Amino acid sequence: MPLIEATACGTKVCCSSIKVFEEIMGESAFFFDPRSVESIKSSIVSILSSDDEKQALHIDRFR
Repeated sequence: MPLIEATACGTKVCCSSIKVFEEIMGESAFFFDPRSVESIKSSIVSILSSDDEKQALHIDRFR
């Protein structure tokens, strides 16, 4: 629920790339391999430098 709640509030979400999260979040989150420090770092950098428009396109899905 926290992932959906965060997205519904307009917060960018970064989470593990496990099947359940991918199914729930679809294109509304930035995913990372939880076993890879480089993947986590890349996801965080992406979320911080991402265009807000991309995230806004998918927020309505949870409202």
